[in-house]
Amino acid sequence: MTAALIADEPVRRGARSQFDWDAFWVEVCAVVFVDGLPQSQGALVRQMDQWFAEHATKPPSTSTVKKKLIPLWRRINPEALANAPGRAG
Repeated sequence: MTAALIADEPVRRGARSQFDWDAFWVEVCAVVFVDGLPQSQGALVRQMDQWFAEHATKPPSTSTVKKKLIPLWRRINPEALANAPGRAG
C-alpha cells in the first residue's frame, strides 16, 4: 500500500523549499482548531515563529511567516467574520 501512495504523489519540479510549509500549515490548523484563534494576527505570527524556532534548523524570517499567514488571517479573523456579507454586525 505504501508503494501505491508514493506512486500517486505528484511530481514536484524546481528547488525544494527550505522550510517545511506542509508541517507549518498542519500546526496552524491545530492552533486554530484545537487552541482557538489567537487574539491578533501578530500573536499568531509570534506563535508560528516560535514553532519554527523549535522545529527548524534555520527558521524563516518573521516577515515570511507573516506573508504566509496574512491571507488566512484576513479570511478567518473575528472582525472579518463579523463584517462578512449576510451576517448581522
